[in-house]
Parts: sequence; structure tokens; C-alpha cells
Amino acid sequence: MMHKQNSSGFTILEIIVVTSLIAALFGFIGVNLARITYSATINSQLSTIISDLKIQQVKSQGGDTEGRTTSDSYGIYFETNRYTFFHSLVYNQNDPDNLVVNLGDNMELTDIRFPSAMVVFREGSGELLNYVSGSDSVTLVNTQTNEEKTITLNRYGVVTGID
Repeated sequence: MMHKQNSSGFTILEIIVVTSLIAALFGFIGVNLARITYSATINSQLSTIISDLKIQQVKSQGGDTEGRTTSDSYGIYFETNRYTFFHSLVYNQNDPDNLVVNLGDNMELTDIRFPSAMVVFREGSGELLNYVSGSDSVTLVNTQTNEEKTITLNRYGVVTGID
């Protein structure tokens, strides 16, 4: 009488196939999570810029003095990797009251179409000084994913589009 030998367990081939499938799934999950992170990053930076524009507009409308003796117009000067809060009708890079905001990693401002790369809100009304239709937007780009978001303002300083 012959006895069959029972073999239980997995072959090396089965283990390699299952391990490969699990690694592939984790790879797909990792890539998708990275995309979500990049998208959240550009949306977060976009929200910050829009909020900062509104802050400067409210200061102009409300006659904020920021500790000076008179109220003033307020604005934002845009550069590729940062933007600067300023007061006055014109940006002066040497003004010690300026506040520089650096963009996050992999973020750039491109296609800056505001006159002289700045938005200035008129004291009292908050309307844009030197508004020119078609010269009223700035584009934020995530340089890793090439995702773009364009902010467009109208003559009243209201965000009219985010494309």
C-alpha cells in the first residue's frame, strides 16, 4: 500500500504572484494619494491668495491706518515665487512695512496680467486702481503636476473667476 504525501502550504510561485499583486496595488494607491496631496496643495495656496486679496481690499475700504496717522490704499505686488502686501498707490520694495508671503513648495505665479504686476485697492471704495479689462488675472501653477488655477478680478475687486 502506497501512501500519498499530503503537502500543505504555498509554492514559491504562488507567494511571488501574490506579493507582486499587493505591491502593484500599493503602488496605485500611493500614486493616487500623491495626486490628492498635490491638488489639495494648489487649492490651499489658491484660497490663501484669494483671502489675502480680500484682506487688502477690506483694509482699503475700512480706512485702516496700520498705526500710521492716515488711512491709505492697500495692494499686493506679485512675483513668480511670492507676493507682497503693501500700502500706498504704488509698490515700493524698500518700504519696511511691506509683508512678503512666499509661495509653498512647487508653486509659482505665472501669467501675471495685472498692471505693473500689482493689484491696488482704492482707499474708501475698495475698487481696483488702474483696472484694465483683460489685464485682470494671475495664474497659480503647481510645477510638479502642471495643474493651473487662474484668479480673475473685476473692477470692483471681486473674484469673478477661478479657472
